[in-house]
Amino acid sequence: MCEAFGVSRPVVREAMSRLHADGVVETQRGAGSFVRLRRDAELFKLAPIGGLPELLRCMELRSAIEGDAAYLAASRRTDEDLEEMRAALDELAQAIETRQIGHAADLRFHQAVAVACRNDLFANCLQALSTQIFDFMRVMRSLALSSTHARLRMVQDEHVQIYRAILEEDPDRARQAMRQHIANSKSRTLADTVAT
Repeated sequence: MCEAFGVSRPVVREAMSRLHADGVVETQRGAGSFVRLRRDAELFKLAPIGGLPELLRCMELRSAIEGDAAYLAASRRTDEDLEEMRAALDELAQAIETRQIGHAADLRFHQAVAVACRNDLFANCLQALSTQIFDFMRVMRSLALSSTHARLRMVQDEHVQIYRAILEEDPDRARQAMRQHIANSKSRTLADTVAT
């Protein structure tokens, strides 16, 4: 490995140590080190968002993943899925009325859509992004809370449009509503960043 990568032995040892700590490789006494077939779920957790560029990249990924999740949810959702989405919307409405942040309810709604698409990979991917998404939603809803009540209602209306498209089994409209919601969130983020 030293020759192949043009590095010293201590560099290889440090790299192997980090891979071992992350659960990517395992060492068997007398046999050597091997790449693990099943990596821990922790490996897929992303680092917290460190700034606006990382946040915007996260939103691009969300648009792709959550847009298609909404598309699939519109044709695969169950009554239980709709109840979970509706409960999250009710929590969001309550947060607006009581002037609370409501970021947990916001995330709950998005996770309910991912579950409703009936593909665990979408829900797992959203779960892997949940730290970043949760932090982002908390910041954005805090900013919205300090702004007008109309802005909070606008964000809520975007969620309702997603819900209605899924309820009415309209995949294209569901995808568009989700992507528009995330694009609007991005625009609001940039506007708030420029304003501060």
